[in-house]
Amino acid sequence: MIPIFLDCEASSLNHDSYPIEIAWNDEQGNIESYLINPYGYPKSYTDWEPDSQAVHGLSRKYLSQTGKHPGVVANHLNNKLEKKTVYTDAPDFDAMWCDHLFTAVGIDRAFEVKNIYELLEDILPMEY
Repeated sequence: MIPIFLDCEASSLNHDSYPIEIAWNDEQGNIESYLINPYGYPKSYTDWEPDSQAVHGLSRKYLSQTGKHPGVVANHLNNKLEKKTVYTDAPDFDAMWCDHLFTAVGIDRAFEVKNIYELLEDILPMEY
C-alpha cells in the first residue's frame, strides 16, 4: 500500500474560495480526479479570481458543462477515503477547500488531511 495524496484546484486563494477540482490516489496508485460545477454550490459561493483561472485553466463555463455537483463529489470522497489519512503539500488550503465543499452540501468530512512533510519526516529526515 502507498500513502494517499490529495490536491485541489480552487476558485482563488482567498478565504472565501472553494474547490473546483479535487484529485487523489488510492493505496494502489490509481488516480481519481473530479471537476466540480461551481453553480452547484450555494449562491453565497461567489468568489472567483481571474488570476487563479489563468493558472489552472478552468473557466466557470467549462466547469458548468463538465463538472459534477459538489454533493456527488463530497459523497464520493467520503466513500473512498472514509477513516483514512490523506497527505498534501498545502494542508491549510486543501483542508479548507475540502471543508468548504462539505459545508456547502451539509455533510461532515470523513477523512483526515495532513501535511506531506509529516509522512516524509520519517522517511527523509531533514536538517534545519
